[in-house]
Amino acid sequence: MGVGLQLVPSAGGSATDLDSRCETSRTSLNLLHDTHHPFPLETRVKGSPTTKMGGLKNVINMCSHLQNASRARLGMTSVTNTKQNLNLALALHRSGFISSLHRGGPTPPAPEDLGTNPEPVTSANVATRRLWLGLKYWNNEPVLKGLSMVTKPTRPIRVHIEDLELVVRGFNSKNGLVKGLGLGECLFISTDRGVLEAREALARKVGGMVLCRAR
Repeated sequence: MGVGLQLVPSAGGSATDLDSRCETSRTSLNLLHDTHHPFPLETRVKGSPTTKMGGLKNVINMCSHLQNASRARLGMTSVTNTKQNLNLALALHRSGFISSLHRGGPTPPAPEDLGTNPEPVTSANVATRRLWLGLKYWNNEPVLKGLSMVTKPTRPIRVHIEDLELVVRGFNSKNGLVKGLGLGECLFISTDRGVLEAREALARKVGGMVLCRAR
C-alpha cells in the first residue's frame, strides 16, 4: 500500500497503425524496466491468474469511460484506483494507446507534479486515490478509437496458446468466441503475469481470460 505510482511518459506522438504502436510499446517497456523507477516492473504487472468477476465491473467501467473520454478529446482523465485497472492501464501504455499514467488524488495532478514521486497510498487516503491517464491523439484524431469488453461477468472467455496463435494471425479462436485481430487492433488478456497484450502473452506462452480489445 505504501508504493507510489509515478508518471510514465511514452515516446512522442503515435500513429494509429499497429507498427507505430508497437514501436511506442518497445520504448515504454524500456522505461518500465528502468531500475531507478520507484514502481518495479515485477510489482506493477504481477496479477492473479484470473480476474475475479467482481473486479470485472471496474474494468467494464474503465473501458467505457476511456472510450468516451477519447471521443470527447480530453487530454487527461481518471479511473478508479484498483489492481485490475492499474494492470490494464499499464498494458494500454505499453501498447501505445495512452501517453502517461500517474496515481494521484481526486483532482488532476499539476504539470509540475507529474514527474515527481506521488504521495504514497495509505489507509487514510486510499479511498480518494485515482489513476490519471494521459490520452493520445494523432492528426487531431484519438489514437484510442475504441475499447470494448470481450469477457462478460456472466460469460468469462478464456484462451489458450493455440487460440492466441490463431487470433494474432487474424483468425478466430477455435470456439469462435474471440475474433481474429485486425490491423491496428490489440487484445488484452488477464494472466498470472498481469494483464498482457495478446502478442506479449503468446511470446511468454501464457493464456488467460480475455478482457477487452482496443483499436
